[in-house]
Amino acid sequence: MDETMADDNLRARLDKLQNILGKKITLDLSGRSDRVIPGNRETQVPSWEDEHFDLKMRQYETSNDHDAETATYMANPIKSPGTYKDIDSATLKIGQSVDEEISFCPWHAVVHYPARFIGKANKPRAQPFFDRVLEGKTWDFFYLHNPAEPDQKPCLLVPTAQFVGFLKGVNQILATKLVIPGGPNKRLFDLHFGVGGTPRPRYLLRSRDQKKLHIDEWPAANEEDLRVYKDAADVHRELWLSEWEKTKQHSFPDNRGGSYRAEKNREARLQMLSQTQLFLGLQGARDPPGKPVTFICVDIEAIEVAPNPVSEIGIAVVNSERLKGIAAGPSGANWWDFIEAHHIRVKEYAGLVNYRFVQGCPNNFDFGTSVFPRRAELVDTLNTTFAKYANGAHDVVLVGHDIKSDIKYLSTIGFPIDQLPGLIGNVDTQAIYRAWKDGTKSPSLGSVLVDLDIRYKNLHNAGNDAVYTLRAMVAIAVVGLHSAQDAQLLEPS
Repeated sequence: MDETMADDNLRARLDKLQNILGKKITLDLSGRSDRVIPGNRETQVPSWEDEHFDLKMRQYETSNDHDAETATYMANPIKSPGTYKDIDSATLKIGQSVDEEISFCPWHAVVHYPARFIGKANKPRAQPFFDRVLEGKTWDFFYLHNPAEPDQKPCLLVPTAQFVGFLKGVNQILATKLVIPGGPNKRLFDLHFGVGGTPRPRYLLRSRDQKKLHIDEWPAANEEDLRVYKDAADVHRELWLSEWEKTKQHSFPDNRGGSYRAEKNREARLQMLSQTQLFLGLQGARDPPGKPVTFICVDIEAIEVAPNPVSEIGIAVVNSERLKGIAAGPSGANWWDFIEAHHIRVKEYAGLVNYRFVQGCPNNFDFGTSVFPRRAELVDTLNTTFAKYANGAHDVVLVGHDIKSDIKYLSTIGFPIDQLPGLIGNVDTQAIYRAWKDGTKSPSLGSVLVDLDIRYKNLHNAGNDAVYTLRAMVAIAVVGLHSAQDAQLLEPS
């Protein structure tokens, strides 16, 4: 279709719209620019704003609700703002980087813009547009890995020009004045990468009139990006990291509070990991602050048949005072020998072995000798065992893998472990593992040990599991250190 025919077609559709609205609508075609893919002059590539306009026209023609405000938006295509350079992604291939002059904003900042940057009066009016942010729109998505953590999930970005265009479209319908926020918050929506040859966002996909964003698999970090980042001048790496940190500087709660709660939970996990490192003397000083800390790990095994009575209790203990002046070594392995272990088996259930859901091995305690109190003696046995470690002389930190489950099981037998003398807090190895990996899944103890390259055997024996959980805690605390200064603490003085 040549340019004359295309304009005639557009005018015909405008005439139809005018007849419906009963008023004249004008469209300035002088500013339209149809871009051509090099090497194929007959294939015209519409601009991002033109695609919005054409799609809105098609939606209106098939809609039963011919709202006058929406029609005004449809008949006035969004013009790309001059302050943000737009991009034509039609010629881009997946994984291709773009000009460093292109400004980007994180997709999560776009989605949660109303929660943070729209006032109470206009937020209810604007929120529906953001709830359906993909519908009737075209977005070009880019991804960017952090070269310092290439295995982590990349950041999802869109060109700032497209978001500004989206806001202008909403403003046309609602007669609002939504803009990129000013002041420090502007930085989040105006990110530039690539100074000094450092990594730039890479093209991922184009979403056109979708209800939901589908990303089946994230591309792996580009090897060239890792190389150029490593070879870049210090000042350029620092500039790159300063931009990267802006993508993480805000949390954006949604209407249901889900994202807000998720971010708060993430912060709590990170705090738990930091506190564990502090208690172990791994953050800036070899001596933990205050009293020495005794870490007491518990693991419970219950019979898999209802009423699921407790059959094994594993206890593993290490005291921070005994670790003073000893280099932790790789994954903290030099500290493992200081772990004391106990394995308590209820005599009435000693002949039962789980096999339906997990393969139990109660007879294979590898770190000492099991004891067999009767069910009626179990609480007394626990009181005697814990009295050796939780007697007020030291602060106590309770450790477990999904520790809430273990605490609940102990309460069913009448042992309130959360009332131990000197107890100052809990460490959940599932939680600190997720903090270290920045993950969303709660892994099994076995998978955590595999990831930490810790050899193990005879899991699902409560005594063994308690020991391995404490080893995992130490390993996560050690490998979770980030700075070279912290890493020096692992070496002998």
